Amino acid sequence: MQSVLDKHNIVKQAFHGGHFIGNHCHKYLNNEIYKQLTLEIIHTVGRNTQQDSVIAKAFEMESKHNDINDNYRDVHLVLSHARPVTEQEIEGADLAIKKYMNNYRVRFPNSISPKHHILERHCIEWMRRYKFGMAFHGEQGGEMLHSTIAKTERRAAGLRQEKQKMACIMETSVLQTASDIQSLVPKPKRKRK
Repeated sequence: MQSVLDKHNIVKQAFHGGHFIGNHCHKYLNNEIYKQLTLEIIHTVGRNTQQDSVIAKAFEMESKHNDINDNYRDVHLVLSHARPVTEQEIEGADLAIKKYMNNYRVRFPNSISPKHHILERHCIEWMRRYKFGMAFHGEQGGEMLHSTIAKTERRAAGLRQEKQKMACIMETSVLQTASDIQSLVPKPKRKRK
């Protein structure tokens, strides 16, 4: 299983109990790497035993974890963005959270965490209040913002004055996070030849 993670440059964080965080979590979900991992369980069991009961248990485990990850991926997609949301999108997010939590409770009844409580009891309320996705308010948002700023800093590296660099970084950052104001920015004037 580690070879699948290595292939996609996904690192489990020791200080987070071996979980994925930030961009690694995003990559894991968006590229459906979890399906490759659960398939690896079946391959490993198949290489090591011919017992039907053990093989059946591996398929059951694959199904269980793919279902949970599919549900969580749906939640991730409806929450982890910074766009304005409509009431219809909020209802969709609420449904995705309920489906995930119902499935999670059935499969792991004794392991509901405080993060699950926040997801279930507070995220939809927050989205209704502020009318935006929650991307900038979670670990993934912080990681994404850090990555975006780092790219922008590399672009501004050619500017000599510190003030110009900071202005370029801030302007680019604002335009990327609030794309609806991009239409208000005047287009650069072309120089005559």
